[in-house]
Amino acid sequence: DTLTTAYNLADVLSQQGRRTEAIPLRRRELTWCRQQNGNADPGTLSSINDLAIDLRETGALVEAEVLFRELLATRQQVLEPSDFGIGRALGGLAKTVEEAGKLGEALAFAQQALDHRFQHEGPDAWVTNRNRFDLARVLHKLGRSAEATQLLDALQASIGSKGEPDDDDRQLLADAEELMRSLDEGL
Repeated sequence: DTLTTAYNLADVLSQQGRRTEAIPLRRRELTWCRQQNGNADPGTLSSINDLAIDLRETGALVEAEVLFRELLATRQQVLEPSDFGIGRALGGLAKTVEEAGKLGEALAFAQQALDHRFQHEGPDAWVTNRNRFDLARVLHKLGRSAEATQLLDALQASIGSKGEPDDDDRQLLADAEELMRSLDEGL
């Protein structure tokens, strides 16, 4: 019960942007999960993911990368290939190595994340479009503007085909339009 409370408090702190306060709680809760439930338990995997995100967002990229790699490897071992968590781990790892400046690796993981979403969530799912945007961002950083533009066009067409966009779609469209302007300025 105490560790469940710590986990919930860490979530609240993270949502408030107080990630440095959340990290010690997440570490303690993850240690307990590993000891009590093992490394492959769904609760342990969730704890690894949440700690890795907080670490990445506070700039502890090396430790976040290690955790995301562990998370991906474990999820690939214990989950069905179509499981949402695999795509999530690929995306988290892609973003982490991108922020660490490892753009070649970021490109590979972002492409794998998009491929996973496309295959298992469909071409018009919000997460697929989010991964299109993430891959386009990496391609832009690598100077591959034409490929990035194609992905952003596909994202806009996908959202446009679904009728009235919701708030998440509108935000993703705004992010895509901003990236598109950056691409246009680079030409």
